[in-house]
Amino acid sequence: MKKRDVKRKTILFIAWVMCSCLCMGEIAWAQETPSESIVGREEPGQPGEPEEPGQEEKSEEPGKPEEPGQEEKPEEPEKPEEPEEPGNGEDEDSRVTETAVYGIKTAYEKTPGSEIRNTITITPGEKRMISLQMYQPSSGKWETQSSFSTGMEDGRVTLVYPRAWKKANTSLWRIVIDANDNCTGYISETITVTTRNRKELKIKAKSAVIMEMESGQIFYGKSMNTRRPNASTTKIMTSILALENKKLNSKVKITAEAVNTPYSALGARAVNDKASMKQMLYMTLLPSDNGAATALAIHTAGSVKKFSKMMNKKAKELGCTNTSFKNPHGLHAKKHYTSAKDLAVITRYAMRNKTFRKIVNTRFCKFRTKKQKNKYVLYSTNALLGETEGICGVKTGFTNQAQNCFSGAYKYNGKTYITIVLGSPGIVQYQKDTKRLISYINRYM
Repeated sequence: MKKRDVKRKTILFIAWVMCSCLCMGEIAWAQETPSESIVGREEPGQPGEPEEPGQEEKSEEPGKPEEPGQEEKPEEPEKPEEPEEPGNGEDEDSRVTETAVYGIKTAYEKTPGSEIRNTITITPGEKRMISLQMYQPSSGKWETQSSFSTGMEDGRVTLVYPRAWKKANTSLWRIVIDANDNCTGYISETITVTTRNRKELKIKAKSAVIMEMESGQIFYGKSMNTRRPNASTTKIMTSILALENKKLNSKVKITAEAVNTPYSALGARAVNDKASMKQMLYMTLLPSDNGAATALAIHTAGSVKKFSKMMNKKAKELGCTNTSFKNPHGLHAKKHYTSAKDLAVITRYAMRNKTFRKIVNTRFCKFRTKKQKNKYVLYSTNALLGETEGICGVKTGFTNQAQNCFSGAYKYNGKTYITIVLGSPGIVQYQKDTKRLISYINRYM
């Protein structure tokens, strides 16, 4: 071999060895250097070369919205866990079904001669045990009075209340259903049972009522929803409407229409005279003057016809369903009537007014008119006022068609009771009928 060839090969070998060493050194240096110092490293003042599309990390620009589909979504509310199927090791109580009851009646008003039955539906209804419990005020506890059970499949059961409710004016009850392995227990709302006519009274009035004023509860009734003429008890509605719509010291002009109303003691000299509304109220409610009632109606509404519409509107607002007024005084007229129950409702409403209560509890007063100085001496037609202890009002009435009527207020044991008699045959009889209602209150209330 020639020297030239040997020399050439030697140079090439030396060059290969040097390149290999350089490559090995770069690899070792790259392994020792942290990766973050290599990626994206730039020399000061020299922009780095852009990476390939899709490889560079883009920083968010202030205020620039993210691409659709890339924004961070708010966390959704946690969904309630689905109940596990029975037999998968869940808590035994989670398999219990809540008991539901349908058809319970929560208020009764009955006479002792009747029965109380209530058919209810229970779900789940298979073989359920039901108790009827009565509240005992003396012990403050509920005591079971009767027990019932449903059948194998049907959840319907008819509850028959025991006789215990007939021995009290008002009794409180509840329905209790026992729990079992598959169903929850159940306790109903309080059920109120009111007993009317615990004793039948020898009353000659065609209609009668005893109503407790505060609650409006009726404890005795005789033909209480029958429509009957009610004579001057009409003036209860007349007076309360005047009190609610005009000032007590307002001046009432006494018109010829008022003076000429039948059975008025105003007198001819009273035409165009003036009196205060308070004076006209006393004259309307104590001696039951028809002319004074007419004067109040005209003063309040402008005419008797308009005032009668006000009376009927008010009666409906109070819930009266058997009442119709055609005049403010109660003289007999076609389609002028009320019922014992409705009259009790109207009286109860009027007795809430302090001025009304004071007037109907007055036996005597006198006054002079403003203009003519006519003098009037007034005595109440309520013969029981001051004669029977506890009586504190309200209004008598009489026409040939209505016979004797009386709406009374009687205080007993801290409560006030409204007593109504319509159609009593005679002045003495309406008093006897009212006293029998009072004896009922004294015995059972």
